[in-house]
Amino acid sequence: MTSQPRRRISRALLLCLLVLLLLAGAVVQRLLSRAAQAQRAARREGARRVLIVPAQAEGSSVGLQFTGTLRPLEATTVMARTSGYLRHLEINIGDQVRQGQVLASIEAPEVVDQLRSARAKLQEVQENIGFSQTQVERYQRLVSRGAVSKQEVEGAQSRYNSANASLSSAQAEVERLSALVAYQRVTAPFAGVITRRYVDSGALVSAGTTALFDIATTRALKALVDVPQGVAQGLVQGTRAYLQVPGSEEELEAQVIRTAEALSSTTRTLRVETTVPPEAALLAGAYIRVRFELSRPRQRALPGR
Repeated sequence: MTSQPRRRISRALLLCLLVLLLLAGAVVQRLLSRAAQAQRAARREGARRVLIVPAQAEGSSVGLQFTGTLRPLEATTVMARTSGYLRHLEINIGDQVRQGQVLASIEAPEVVDQLRSARAKLQEVQENIGFSQTQVERYQRLVSRGAVSKQEVEGAQSRYNSANASLSSAQAEVERLSALVAYQRVTAPFAGVITRRYVDSGALVSAGTTALFDIATTRALKALVDVPQGVAQGLVQGTRAYLQVPGSEEELEAQVIRTAEALSSTTRTLRVETTVPPEAALLAGAYIRVRFELSRPRQRALPGR
């Protein structure tokens, strides 16, 4: 009785295996049939051409923002060009001045005395020249008569030449001292505003070392920006720029005036100057944001394959 159930189980297992094999064969046959159909369809249609279109940047612009400082178009420190006491100040900070206007007066009486002495010496030299010239002419007439020797004529000519040499030196000294006297009147080198005063009346000033005033053209400004090396080559004269003062949403349109044409060896940045609209009413020395509009070059597309 135990052998008969075993035979039944073996038959059932064989029957299941046979069914599985038949199903697997049918699936494989179906897959092979589909692959063959796909190959035949591909042969009929031919190989398809695939076009490759690379991404390309169209000609556009990109905005880059940096920080800068507003500076006057012209600014300088007025120095004393003669030594003395500051006698009188004609102006103060914030005053508008015109070119050539007197700003201060320096009192240097010793220079005036030296000029007076130099002029007296010049007059003396001129009189000596006149006397020497007359003596030479008279000796030349007398030497033909034998009244004077040739040595005396040569001596008179030598004194005349020496007087002429002294004349050039005396004239140069008078011109130098006259210039120092003229420098006692300190004048404005250009039209602008007095932005700083360093001295008061009565101060002792020295030529070439004492600063008197700072003067600037505050109504005409420029923006100075230091641009990093990575974008420096894209900035040229005429590049569009937009200025914005911190705290204000308004942007002022400007453009690049000039660049330094060379990078700083310490910061690797390019100094760029831009215009500032005159109607902006901004103050020199102010911190400002500058946005540049740089053009992106149009890239050429690669041919498809």
